[in-house]
Amino acid sequence: MSDDTNAAPAFAKLLAVVSELRERCPWDREQKLADTPRHLIEEAYEVGAAIASGNPPDIAEELGDVIVHACLPG
Repeated sequence: MSDDTNAAPAFAKLLAVVSELRERCPWDREQKLADTPRHLIEEAYEVGAAIASGNPPDIAEELGDVIVHACLPG
């Protein structure tokens, strides 16, 4: 249960990083809500490939990419 107490601050930090990317990263600034499905589908395929490879660090990285795309505001 102690991990649950760290979830809210960690998620808030993630949202702050994503927000900063939206402000500072040219690629992120160009993204629109309509672009989200394409990027999520691409990342989902990459998660599948990472799972098939059985490489936990790759799986974690690709799942992180999915989460970041899901957090990008439109």
